[in-house]
Amino acid sequence: EGSSACITHQDCPAPQYCSAGKCVSDGCGPGYWCQEIQEIGPLAGTSYCVRRENCTRNSDCGALGAVDCIAYGCFDECLANPGCETHRYTCLPKEELPCACLENTTTATGACSDADYVCQSPTDGGIWPIGSVQQIGICTSRQDYFQ
Repeated sequence: EGSSACITHQDCPAPQYCSAGKCVSDGCGPGYWCQEIQEIGPLAGTSYCVRRENCTRNSDCGALGAVDCIAYGCFDECLANPGCETHRYTCLPKEELPCACLENTTTATGACSDADYVCQSPTDGGIWPIGSVQQIGICTSRQDYFQ
């Protein structure tokens, strides 16, 4: 049920989020929201509870103390395994990646743009193409993350 006008998710009080210009809530659990996952194809028009993405702080996730906004780096798995034959999009917590922001590109929060985020291959030591890792905040329950 909509409560107020919004442009971004930050315009809404947690656990509500912005959908079609209105702050809404749904039956999804903390750290999730109801979203359509395909615009075309067999799942088009159907909404599912999916993890909240693009968070920047824990309060974006709802359920403070149980769900945290974790910084992830997402990339094509074949970057880490040069001989692979099947491309798969993989996301790992940023502290698990051999990556860093280029010198003098970090913001006050310690972040940088994807174009300034450089990663070294764990297999051959080479540098992955600039911008090949997408940085994203994903709401993750503490139970899932700290196991």
